[in-house]
Amino acid sequence: MRVMLMLLLLVAATPAAAGLVKMVVTENDDVVYIDPATIRKFGNLRRVRVIQDLSKKGPGGEMSRRVFWEYDCVEARYRGLAATSYAGPLASGQVLKSVEIPGDWVDVAPETVDALILKTVCAP
Repeated sequence: MRVMLMLLLLVAATPAAAGLVKMVVTENDDVVYIDPATIRKFGNLRRVRVIQDLSKKGPGGEMSRRVFWEYDCVEARYRGLAATSYAGPLASGQVLKSVEIPGDWVDVAPETVDALILKTVCAP
Protein backbone atom coordinates (compact mmCIF):
# COMPACT_ATOMS: atom_id res chain seq x y z
CA MET A 1 0.00 0.00 0.00
CA ARG A 2 2.80 2.40 0.90
CA VAL A 3 4.62 1.65 -2.37
CA MET A 4 1.43 2.29 -4.33
CA LEU A 5 0.98 5.65 -2.59
CA MET A 6 4.61 6.59 -3.38
CA LEU A 7 4.12 5.70 -7.05
CA LEU A 8 0.90 7.72 -7.19
CA LEU A 9 2.63 10.76 -5.68
CA LEU A 10 5.53 10.40 -8.09
CA VAL A 11 3.22 10.33 -11.11
CA ALA A 12 1.24 13.32 -9.81
CA ALA A 13 4.47 15.30 -9.31
CA THR A 14 5.77 14.60 -12.83
CA PRO A 15 5.66 17.81 -14.89
CA ALA A 16 3.42 17.95 -17.94
CA ALA A 17 6.50 18.53 -20.09
CA ALA A 18 7.86 15.11 -19.15
CA GLY A 19 6.39 13.59 -22.32
CA LEU A 20 8.08 16.11 -24.59
CA VAL A 21 11.15 15.15 -26.61
CA LYS A 22 13.77 17.84 -27.12
CA MET A 23 14.65 18.00 -30.79
CA VAL A 24 17.15 20.84 -30.95
CA VAL A 25 18.44 24.05 -29.42
CA THR A 26 18.62 26.73 -32.12
CA GLU A 27 21.35 29.31 -32.62
CA ASN A 28 19.05 31.77 -30.78
CA ASP A 29 18.93 29.39 -27.79
CA ASP A 30 15.28 28.58 -28.46
CA VAL A 31 14.42 24.96 -27.66
CA VAL A 32 12.19 22.93 -29.97
CA TYR A 33 10.26 19.93 -28.62
CA ILE A 34 7.81 17.48 -30.11
CA ASP A 35 5.07 15.70 -28.21
CA PRO A 36 5.20 12.08 -29.43
CA ALA A 37 1.80 11.38 -27.87
CA THR A 38 0.24 13.72 -30.44
CA ILE A 39 1.64 12.03 -33.56
CA ARG A 40 -1.22 10.92 -35.79
CA LYS A 41 -0.84 8.91 -38.99
CA PHE A 42 -3.03 9.39 -42.06
CA GLY A 43 -1.49 7.31 -44.85
CA ASN A 44 1.76 9.08 -45.79
CA LEU A 45 0.91 12.10 -43.62
CA ARG A 46 1.90 12.67 -40.01
CA ARG A 47 0.52 15.34 -37.69
CA VAL A 48 2.37 16.39 -34.55
CA ARG A 49 2.35 19.19 -31.98
CA VAL A 50 5.62 21.07 -31.69
CA ILE A 51 6.53 23.44 -28.87
CA GLN A 52 9.07 26.18 -29.36
CA ASP A 53 10.34 27.49 -26.02
CA LEU A 54 11.80 30.95 -26.62
CA SER A 55 14.94 32.24 -24.92
CA LYS A 56 13.52 35.79 -24.93
CA LYS A 57 10.09 37.29 -25.47
CA GLY A 58 8.79 37.23 -29.01
CA PRO A 59 7.26 40.22 -30.81
CA GLY A 60 3.83 39.55 -29.30
CA GLY A 61 5.20 39.10 -25.77
CA GLU A 62 5.15 35.31 -26.05
CA MET A 63 7.65 33.03 -24.31
CA SER A 64 6.52 29.89 -26.14
CA ARG A 65 4.54 28.70 -29.13
CA ARG A 66 2.72 25.47 -29.82
CA VAL A 67 2.24 24.66 -33.50
CA PHE A 68 0.31 21.80 -35.05
CA TRP A 69 2.32 20.66 -38.10
CA GLU A 70 1.49 18.22 -40.86
CA TYR A 71 4.36 16.36 -42.58
CA ASP A 72 4.22 14.44 -45.87
CA CYS A 73 6.61 11.51 -45.42
CA VAL A 74 6.78 10.67 -49.14
CA GLU A 75 7.11 14.16 -50.61
CA ALA A 76 9.31 15.49 -47.72
CA ARG A 77 7.24 18.60 -47.16
CA TYR A 78 5.25 20.21 -44.34
CA ARG A 79 2.61 22.80 -43.54
CA GLY A 80 1.23 24.50 -40.47
CA LEU A 81 -2.34 23.75 -39.40
CA ALA A 82 -2.71 25.82 -36.21
CA ALA A 83 -0.57 27.89 -33.84
CA THR A 84 -0.95 29.28 -30.33
CA SER A 85 1.39 31.65 -28.49
CA TYR A 86 1.71 31.66 -24.69
CA ALA A 87 2.96 34.12 -22.09
CA GLY A 88 4.83 31.38 -20.20
CA PRO A 89 7.37 28.70 -21.08
CA LEU A 90 6.46 25.29 -22.49
CA ALA A 91 3.01 26.37 -23.71
CA SER A 92 1.91 27.59 -20.29
CA GLY A 93 0.37 30.74 -18.92
CA GLN A 94 -2.01 33.08 -20.69
CA VAL A 95 -2.88 32.36 -24.32
CA LEU A 96 -1.84 35.46 -26.23
CA LYS A 97 -2.92 34.46 -29.72
CA SER A 98 -4.37 31.41 -31.40
CA VAL A 99 -4.89 30.95 -35.13
CA GLU A 100 -5.73 28.21 -37.56
CA ILE A 101 -3.22 28.47 -40.36
CA PRO A 102 -3.82 25.82 -42.97
CA GLY A 103 -0.85 26.89 -45.01
CA ASP A 104 0.71 25.88 -48.27
CA TRP A 105 3.05 22.92 -48.44
CA VAL A 106 6.75 23.79 -48.04
CA ASP A 107 9.61 21.48 -49.03
CA VAL A 108 11.75 20.35 -46.10
CA ALA A 109 15.30 21.67 -46.48
CA PRO A 110 18.09 19.26 -45.51
CA GLU A 111 19.78 19.66 -42.12
CA THR A 112 17.02 21.81 -40.60
CA VAL A 113 14.77 21.42 -37.58
CA ASP A 114 11.97 20.44 -39.94
CA ALA A 115 14.15 17.72 -41.51
CA LEU A 116 14.83 16.30 -38.04
CA ILE A 117 11.14 16.35 -37.12
CA LEU A 118 10.18 14.77 -40.47
CA LYS A 119 12.67 11.97 -39.90
CA THR A 120 11.37 11.42 -36.36
CA VAL A 121 7.63 11.42 -37.07
CA CYS A 122 7.95 9.38 -40.28
CA ALA A 123 10.15 6.67 -38.76
CA PRO A 124 8.55 3.22 -39.05
